[in-house]
Amino acid sequence: MEKYEYSFLYIKAEHRGTKCEEDIRNRLLTADLDVTLEKPMVINEAMLKVHQPDLYDYTGPEDEVWKSQVRERMLGSEVKVMLVRGKDAVRKVNEIKGIIRELYCPIEFDEATQTTYPNCMHCPKDGRELMTDIGVFLKEKANLIKAINRIEEGDRKLQHY
Repeated sequence: MEKYEYSFLYIKAEHRGTKCEEDIRNRLLTADLDVTLEKPMVINEAMLKVHQPDLYDYTGPEDEVWKSQVRERMLGSEVKVMLVRGKDAVRKVNEIKGIIRELYCPIEFDEATQTTYPNCMHCPKDGRELMTDIGVFLKEKANLIKAINRIEEGDRKLQHY
């Protein structure tokens, strides 16, 4: 039996039900990845503080502009959460994210207008981020994913919001 692992992603509110989402799904299929769970979720502040704590950490006034815009856009937005399974799932979903962002949202922050733009989708880049995201969005799957992906306790303490 071939070894598989789980990964996680969500499609941001502005891109659900669009050509972008269709492209994400097609690329998952092409990469031999199966979506094993899908569910809509609304992001609240407690979730966001664990999921993206850097949005609450300002190192200067320029940080405050884009971080507050992103935080305000994400709070209360409905995302489509997907649990994905396949060989090298974490790496493959990350590669898909890079392609999707380049095609659909090449600019995240416009310095001239001081405006942020949604970046289509999110996925963890490694086991540490995976367990944080799972703890926030799919905590009922945490033990399964930790065991199958062989994530060690030292890699990341599971954080719940």
